[in-house]
Amino acid sequence: MGKNFVREVLFPTDLSPGSEKIHNHVKGLACTLAARLHVLTVVEPLDSPPFYPPHICHDRSLEDYQDRVLERLERQLKETCAVEFKCLFTIPVITKGMVHRQIIDYAHDNKIDLIIMGTTTRAEPSARLLGNTTAMVVASAKCPVITINPQRTEQVEGVETAYDTDGAKESGK
Repeated sequence: MGKNFVREVLFPTDLSPGSEKIHNHVKGLACTLAARLHVLTVVEPLDSPPFYPPHICHDRSLEDYQDRVLERLERQLKETCAVEFKCLFTIPVITKGMVHRQIIDYAHDNKIDLIIMGTTTRAEPSARLLGNTTAMVVASAKCPVITINPQRTEQVEGVETAYDTDGAKESGK
């Protein structure tokens, strides 16, 4: 095993206020691990309920609407990376498709070593603990997944993390 077994960290985010609550934890873990941070936003298809905007009735109008949504998300994602994760090497990415499938595929295709994602606080029985997307990612991911409840993100002060970066433990030094 190399000096740093976690080199690539994936943070899937919907850029919502809830996801912003875990930015400090994501940044702290990625910095501690000296890892590259992939910040992924997935846009679900807008041409199916519940996302289909009722006021848009023509295919061209829907395409224009989707283009505007993607442009806005791209600006927001780049700003989030520049402001929230400025101390890290970040790779902002937007993809389209089913959220959990895109997260799993991106992690596989980019050799992600660790996924860090928020849980949800929705009240549906199937989403009480993790949320549907998070639960599907945890069940399907080939790498470890750390989940963080955005409602319980109090800062812990005075805690330091030790990490063996020189490989002394492996080489028996």
